[in-house]
Amino acid sequence: MTVVALVLYVASSLLQAVGAYGVIRDAVTGRRNMRQFKADWDQAAKIGWPEPAQEALYKYVTAENDVSDRRRWTAVGLLVGGLGLGAVANVVALYA
Repeated sequence: MTVVALVLYVASSLLQAVGAYGVIRDAVTGRRNMRQFKADWDQAAKIGWPEPAQEALYKYVTAENDVSDRRRWTAVGLLVGGLGLGAVANVVALYA
């Protein structure tokens, strides 16, 4: 039984690592998009508001949507699945 628990722990750790990487990558992309938006917004303020501000906002919203919801929620699912598998591994190790 200890081999089963060990395999579950390793699988749990791998799922958590892959999920965490995906979540962190999504956060970094969001920060980069926000910085670009702020730079574009400041540039729009210098040039004149209506058209450039709308352009900057449009670029930001489309850039945020480039990070697909499927990829984002897959990463969160892997992270949560790894936590659940770790809990199962703890129960298996407890009764081993």
